[in-house]
Amino acid sequence: MIQKTSTRPLFHLFTVFLFGLMVLPLASCSNQALDADPFQAFVGTWESTSDEVDAELVIRSDQTFHVHLEPIGIDAEGTVTVDDQQITFVNNEGTDETSSDPSPGVYNYMMNGNRATFFKVSDPLERRAMILSGAFVKAE
Repeated sequence: MIQKTSTRPLFHLFTVFLFGLMVLPLASCSNQALDADPFQAFVGTWESTSDEVDAELVIRSDQTFHVHLEPIGIDAEGTVTVDDQQITFVNNEGTDETSSDPSPGVYNYMMNGNRATFFKVSDPLERRAMILSGAFVKAE
């Protein structure tokens, strides 16, 4: 006796497979598609505004940064490194003791067009953490 089998489970399996092929690449790009060197997406001038302070963050192609805070007039210079998931800031010099402290600040980030949002992982410098935790918009 020949037993009839349904093709419906096979069709569902095939549909799930095709859906996975379409969605998996998108899911792996939770950050905006970055170049082979994710650092390049950060090069430029970034701005953040809050009730307390306005920050201008300049990230240079030589992996250095400068940040200027208004209206308090504080500046800091340092180095910055980026990988696929995190960005690390290390101050080298600044206008006061805190902005000169070389303790590294590590942040996860999310890029979306001309907007970068930083999420503190670890940073012993409270002021830097307060300034960086949030969204920056790339200046035109």
